[in-house]
Amino acid sequence: MNYPGYFEHDALRGLYHLLLVGPVEVRRRHVDRLERLLLHLSPEQTYPYDYLYFHITGFRPPDESPQAFTGEQIRRDLHVALELLSGSAPTDAREADEELYTPQAIAGKFNVTTRTVRRWRRRGLVGRVYVFPDGRRRIGVRKSALDAFAAREDNPLGRAMRFSHISAQEGRDIAAFISRLREKEGLSFTQALARAAGRFGRAQESLRLLLQRRGESERDERLSPDARPRLDLKARRRIYRQRLRGEPIERLSARFGRSRSTLYRIINQEKARDLLEEPSGFIHEERFEDRESETALENDWRALVRRIEREGAPAGLRPPLNAEEEKAIFRSYNWAKYCIHRGQQELNPKRYVSGLLVRRLLALARRAERIRAALATGYGQVMTRVARQHSSAAGDLASLLESGAAGLAEAIDSYDYRRAVRFGPYLQLELQKRFARLSEGRAEGPDAS
Repeated sequence: MNYPGYFEHDALRGLYHLLLVGPVEVRRRHVDRLERLLLHLSPEQTYPYDYLYFHITGFRPPDESPQAFTGEQIRRDLHVALELLSGSAPTDAREADEELYTPQAIAGKFNVTTRTVRRWRRRGLVGRVYVFPDGRRRIGVRKSALDAFAAREDNPLGRAMRFSHISAQEGRDIAAFISRLREKEGLSFTQALARAAGRFGRAQESLRLLLQRRGESERDERLSPDARPRLDLKARRRIYRQRLRGEPIERLSARFGRSRSTLYRIINQEKARDLLEEPSGFIHEERFEDRESETALENDWRALVRRIEREGAPAGLRPPLNAEEEKAIFRSYNWAKYCIHRGQQELNPKRYVSGLLVRRLLALARRAERIRAALATGYGQVMTRVARQHSSAAGDLASLLESGAAGLAEAIDSYDYRRAVRFGPYLQLELQKRFARLSEGRAEGPDAS
């Protein structure tokens, strides 16, 4: 499933699912490589997919890919992969070879809110999941990563430390200055705003929000943005993508000349558009229609997912869950997808989209993805073992593991937990058929008639 709020690029989503099915120690090595890659990622540089694959996994991809991305395009996806992958195999914080900072510690150090720290993380502050001495999992940022982020040319830490609120008198001076520029020099609102930003040493988006409030209260058209044409679909998608990458809403407001409420409405509509494009297949049960069952269905998955995340995949072919637990987790997974399907019927991107509904559907999407990732982790050894059985040479194994990761994901979506057969045997059979078809295709070759 490709839910909004996770990966933007299909290639990186597929790579993440390949990394996810490995043993815990292997995943931790992938996390280390991914963290190093992010620390040295250049926004302007172009990175071929094969380069990313090699530097994260340690081996060449089975098939060459012509795809390439700039660092700016993939930074967010790599951060998502790092957080999810490190969360599936967290490192003990006591084993870190340098000082660690939690988001709360960073907020206190720079006198900002944790929300600002989350925004910094979306903009390139590299952190991963650790298990701290109290037993809780938290994001930890290495001191070297924090120093590297502070040394960037567009250093947001310095701006945060220099931040001060606009006083009432300064606000009146700014409003008078812009009114005078527009009236006497005939400047547009944007031109006057840029002049005022330089004169008073303030960000344009901060001034725009200040003037919006004053303009509404004083009914002064000189303090309001000039009328602009309606945003087309391309501009709306650009707003949505930039917001997903962590662009502050104030900056988008200044850039596109729209109010915060307008931008949030556009973002919700674009999220709805993406949600409507998602496949909504699920295994249905009558109890899904019963509202009284919702609490049990919502709670069934939590303890099971946490146990798999904590313990990882059992050795050999031993299943991570017993028969009843297996039914419970697959039932919760399909119930979440059922709720998403039901919510899709209420979405219409051409009209008002409820932000509450969108957040509900995204929360369900994240839950389904977390359950799916846990199942991929718990049954990853089964997939690896079947792939090894079908591998005739070391060179074939990487290709089989990649195909097996996709097969594991498909099996999780298609498995009917209402029947008597357990998921482990079902998965083995589906993978054997998949690998057999792959072997037949290679044997025939491209020139076979």
